[in-house]
Formats: sequence, C-alpha cells, structure tokens
Amino acid sequence: EIKLRSIVPDSDSNWWVRSYDLGVYSFNPQTNRFTGLTKIVDSLGTILQVNYLLKTRAGKLFATTFYGLYQYNYTEKKFEKYNQWHNVSPFMYGMAEDKKGMLWICTEAGLICINPSTGKMERQFPEYNEMGMTNRVCADNNNNIWFNTQKGYWCWVQERQQMVRFDYD
Repeated sequence: EIKLRSIVPDSDSNWWVRSYDLGVYSFNPQTNRFTGLTKIVDSLGTILQVNYLLKTRAGKLFATTFYGLYQYNYTEKKFEKYNQWHNVSPFMYGMAEDKKGMLWICTEAGLICINPSTGKMERQFPEYNEMGMTNRVCADNNNNIWFNTQKGYWCWVQERQQMVRFDYD
C-alpha cells in the first residue's frame, strides 16, 4: 500500500508527491501520470522515511528524515545529505520558510533555524529544553514562527526575539 502524504508543485508539468516510506514521486498534472520515484537513501543505501517536503521561494527542494535534512540536486536527480550541525537531533519533522528565506525545522529536541543560502544554523533553542519534540511549524504574516510540541503551542516573535508558550487546555 502506497501512503501519499503531501504535494509540492515544482512546475506546470511536475509536482513532487511525498510518500511515507517509499520516497518522493514525480507527478505530471497535465497527463495525470506518475513519472518517477526518487528514493532518499543513507550512506549504506537504506531507504529513508520522508517526514516533510518543502520547496523554497528560491527553488530549492528540501526533505526531512529521521537521519537529517536532504536537498534535491536537480542536476544529479537525487536527494543529497544537506549538512551536519553539531548538537542537533537528526530526527527532523516539519519545516517552514519565513519571509527572509530562513528554514525553520522541527526536531526531536526542539526547533532550529537554517539559512539555506549558506548552510549555517542561525538559531537553535536549547534554552527551551522543556518543549521536547516539535512536530509542525509555520510562519505567519508578521514573520512570527508558530510550532507545536507535545507540551503546548509556541510562538517565536522575531521582532522582539521572544518565545511565547501556549499550554494545551
């Protein structure tokens, strides 16, 4: 059974369709046909589960896995390991892009912010260890970063550089 999860438009003739455990399919919406499957594999050749898929406004396609962040190489037609940051959980889930083009990535141990132009981790939230695993994230119209955890909803108010927590009732 194929478990399809999300659709990311790439062009008029190609959409990326994330499956849960098989990889990322290419789909042509003009012909209504799947045109390929790109598997994300680790250095040992093991097929990785894709947790989230996002295409940035700059045209870069990223995928989160339980083994870190991968970026699609359009020339080689494959996903490649993006970067390794020290003290960051490789268990990655949801992603969002803010108005400045930063990637906000949910991990098993909190939220991180990556600059996809430089590969540099711009922000990590170790001071908020009580948040635990983060799942999904989004940026609002004011460029605030909202995300959920097992212990409540949170908002990083970028203008004030302040974290706000909202408990579940």
